[in-house]
Amino acid sequence: NRATQAQRQPGSSFKPFVYAAAFERGYHPASIVIDAPVVFRDRAGNIWRPQNHEEDFAGPMRLREAMVQSRNLVSVRLLDAIGVQFAQRYITQFGFAPESLPPNLSMSLGTSSLTPLEVTAGFAAFDNGGHRVRPWFIARVIDRDGVVVMETHAPRACVDCPGTAGATAAPTTVVDGFNFGAAPVAAAEGTPPAAPELPGQGPDLPGPPEQEWAPRAIDPRTAFQVRSLLLDVVRRGTGTAARSLGRADVGGKTGSTNDHRDAWFAGFGGGLATTVWVGRDDFAPLGRGEYGGRAALPIWIDYMAVALADAPLREPALPDGLVVATIDPASGALLPDGSPGGMPDYLRIEDRDRLLASPPVIGTGETGEQAFDVF
Repeated sequence: NRATQAQRQPGSSFKPFVYAAAFERGYHPASIVIDAPVVFRDRAGNIWRPQNHEEDFAGPMRLREAMVQSRNLVSVRLLDAIGVQFAQRYITQFGFAPESLPPNLSMSLGTSSLTPLEVTAGFAAFDNGGHRVRPWFIARVIDRDGVVVMETHAPRACVDCPGTAGATAAPTTVVDGFNFGAAPVAAAEGTPPAAPELPGQGPDLPGPPEQEWAPRAIDPRTAFQVRSLLLDVVRRGTGTAARSLGRADVGGKTGSTNDHRDAWFAGFGGGLATTVWVGRDDFAPLGRGEYGGRAALPIWIDYMAVALADAPLREPALPDGLVVATIDPASGALLPDGSPGGMPDYLRIEDRDRLLASPPVIGTGETGEQAFDVF
């Protein structure tokens, strides 16, 4: 079963998880990171010189643009800046096994070994407010008389349900200096939506147990920020073909691996997360030009066109502690609202305050190749 057992490299479709870890370390969508050549050397003298797909360099750029353009070197520098150990530990909160995440900088380019189902569950957290959901397959079993013999009551994520939203409304969990947001929520502050009456259930038969809510995986502000980046990937990045769905709530990320061995598109829309992987069981190349946007995305679009045919648009509210600020697109500095040339973006309140106290230095940055010793 390739959906549940195929351990494959997700390529660039893994970048959103690295960005999420960086946002917990004080980065934000308007942070400037240099897209420039870099070389890493280890104690044995081995050299790793990562490249962008087009083997070009754009210089200093905002993280939002780096995600839209899927810039490899920005992801590598970002992971190097926040630390591999921190990122590895943080990303396991999405449900990935620690042993599936390589303990080195190649993780930034998607060299993890993950199944399509694991990637889908991880992407769901970006669209559901930061909750970790466990996929399940059988909803209920009903006998020929309409009596419910078995029903699954898996914990669900519900962003808009009472008692399940808001990072600042519930106690937070802080581990190793970073904030995981609210602890697992049990809907104590409100009444969850009533479950629909099922065949074989009525006033004389036992109803379903009280709905459990999925535990918090990441801060809802982080989920919202990454979600906004993935929406932009579809609006004007490597996933623009998905605009054909005609939905403003569709986002996702392409992924490809060396020699075109794997092609991915993972994304969401209308409250549904879906991943398409295309590859060969023997790891043979798919063929020249078979990237995620060409091999996997068309399948994703065809499926989602049917799956979302009657689904309403999802427009999640801005989480508590997240604000819209006007940014200088060249420097990432804050600008007064309404400034000519300014661009709106989402910042945590603490990140906005830090920018106010210490504006970034405006400049071109160092674009020549930099060397680092990795021990």
